[in-house]
Parts: sequence; structure tokens; C-alpha cells
Amino acid sequence: MDGRKKVIVALGSNSSAEKNMAKGLELLAQLLVHLRHTSIIQTPPVSLNAAPFLNCLAIGETDKSAERLNIALKYIERHCGDRKDLRKKGHIIMDIDLLEYDGTRHHENDWNRAYIKQLMTELQLQTPQDADNSHLP
Repeated sequence: MDGRKKVIVALGSNSSAEKNMAKGLELLAQLLVHLRHTSIIQTPPVSLNAAPFLNCLAIGETDKSAERLNIALKYIERHCGDRKDLRKKGHIIMDIDLLEYDGTRHHENDWNRAYIKQLMTELQLQTPQDADNSHLP
């Protein structure tokens, strides 16, 4: 991997979700190399009184530190139109969380969610040849 670190990120949206998931994945493809992602599935909101979400996981490689990568992920959220005032009302335009960086887990509680487990299984079953991005809407 010549200095690159493997990362897994979770993406979710419940507002214009199809459009925002496509945009988030497009921007993520500019940030990570060898990017591939799971199917996009609908899930109920977790601890929010909000509309259902579309979610997926993505895996790729980066030469950025975990801190710099998180900054870039939050930039993608904002670039998609995510704002704190909308979040308070239950409108999540784009949420991208770093779940794993170079073998170290982040957002430990997320790993226990059923949809994360489901998508991790899908991600582990994919081979790089399967990753033709045909899951994009």
C-alpha cells in the first residue's frame, strides 16, 4: 500500500437522500484511492425523530492522518449542504463517519448497529473486481 492506510467510512442521509448519497460518494472518490462501497440500504433513524435514512459503507486507502481525513470528511458533509441547524430538526443532509483507520476502530457504538454489521458482511464479501461502482444511483 506504499504508506497508505486502509479506511472504512459510513455514509448516511435522510434528506434528498439518493442525490446526497451519490454526491457524497462522488466526493469521497476524490479523497480515497481504490474506493469501493456497499449497496445503499434504507434504515430507520437511530435516536432521532426523523425520516428514514439511506446508508452505505465505503472502503478505500488514504495517505492522510486520521485527523486530516476526519477534517476532509466533515468538509464533504458541509459541501453536500449539511448544517447544524438542519440536524437539530432531524434533517441529515450528509453524515460521514470514520469507522476504521488502519485497523483501529472509531465510533465504537456504531459497530453494534445491525445495518453496520450487515454492510460489513457485504463489504467483506466484495472483491476489488466487484467494485465497479454499479451501486451508485
